[in-house]
Amino acid sequence: MNYCSNCGNKLPEGVGYSVHVCPVCGMPLDGFSVPAPAPAKNGSDLGLISMILSIVSFIVFRVPLSITALVLSLNEKKKNGGVFTKYGKVGFICSLVSLGIVALVLLYFAYQIIVEIIMMLILGIGAASM
Repeated sequence: MNYCSNCGNKLPEGVGYSVHVCPVCGMPLDGFSVPAPAPAKNGSDLGLISMILSIVSFIVFRVPLSITALVLSLNEKKKNGGVFTKYGKVGFICSLVSLGIVALVLLYFAYQIIVEIIMMLILGIGAASM
């Protein structure tokens, strides 16, 4: 099946040499036409798995799931010519948000531990008093 090189309209069989213009846009055909455009990909298995893992990791705060989802979404982007699919993009964003929340929680607890150690040093409570 042939397609018009200007508008992409599907041309009837035999069009090219017998008809000299596209019936839709009027572009001269010169006997040549381009093949059908490839259908756009909505997503792949890697993107879908990445999205599912990242959403689960977002709910239960599991770092290995977030990292796995992040790696899968980046692999899918590489496999797809440097462009994220919609599932891959969701997986990437949710993974980053999940890892960011985990990092903030860890920073908060580290801050609390440091404050506790400073308070123990100031008040003189420590290993010497035990």
